[in-house]
Amino acid sequence: MKFRFLLIVTLLLGLIVTGCDSSDDPVAPEPEKGKLAVFSTPAGAEIFLDGSNTNKVTPDTVEADAGLYVIKLELEGYRDTTFSITITANQTGVVNVTL
Repeated sequence: MKFRFLLIVTLLLGLIVTGCDSSDDPVAPEPEKGKLAVFSTPAGAEIFLDGSNTNKVTPDTVEADAGLYVIKLELEGYRDTTFSITITANQTGVVNVTL
C-alpha cells in the first residue's frame, strides 16, 4: 500500500513538473528599430536621447526602438535645443536643427 501511494505521488509530481515546462512558450518578438539622422548648424552638438548621452555628435545617426523620444542637442556656447520626435520602425528619419 505504501509503495502504491509513493508511486502515485511520484507520477503526479512528474505530471505537474512536465506540465509547467515553458520551453514551448512563444518568444516575445524583438522590438522593431528605426533610425534618426541628426544634423545641426553648427555641427558637433552632443546628442541625447531621453536624457541619456548617445556618445555621438552631429552629424550622426542614432538607432532606437520605434517610439516617441525626447532629443536634446548640446554644444558649448549655444543654447541647448530639446524636441520630441517619433522614430518609425524600419525607417530613417532626418532632423536638421539650427542651434
